[in-house]
Amino acid sequence: MIVRELEQEFKNPEPGMHNAVCFNIFDLGVQKIEWQKEIKFRPQLIIGWELEAKNAKGERFKKYKKYTANLHEKALLLQHLESWRNKAFTDEELKGFDLENIIGKQCTLNLIEDKNYINISGVMAKMPNVPQLQPETSRDWTPEWVEKLQNNAQKVKAEDNEGNSDITCEDEQIPF
Repeated sequence: MIVRELEQEFKNPEPGMHNAVCFNIFDLGVQKIEWQKEIKFRPQLIIGWELEAKNAKGERFKKYKKYTANLHEKALLLQHLESWRNKAFTDEELKGFDLENIIGKQCTLNLIEDKNYINISGVMAKMPNVPQLQPETSRDWTPEWVEKLQNNAQKVKAEDNEGNSDITCEDEQIPF
């Protein structure tokens, strides 16, 4: 049997700067992650954006980024939100920021190529003089792969209810 590389059916957007709009926030609940060779349980979320660029079907490309739900000074979520806003969070805002505020807000995404993938490397304020975008995707729509992650969180919660003391999620780790 001879095998060869098949042409990829799914096309990615081009790397570079893209005008985008946030269309949804997906709460993943507490997820089991491995970090520095250690198993940890952290509250996580995914932010979904629609790009102005369209795919071959004429639909906007969608890009997603998974974050730990944390506004610690070293947290990627905080860095991306501050870059997007063009200003640092106040101490008061750090006590609890409602991510619903970013749905429908535009930004500039920097996309980089990493092997066969196009990943988000930066989220910045909307560039001047770009067209105004409104989300086209319904807030009720959730990708299957996100639903699987959300269902995994339910399993983690069930383990927690059985008294597994290794699963912790302190209130100060959850900003919303």
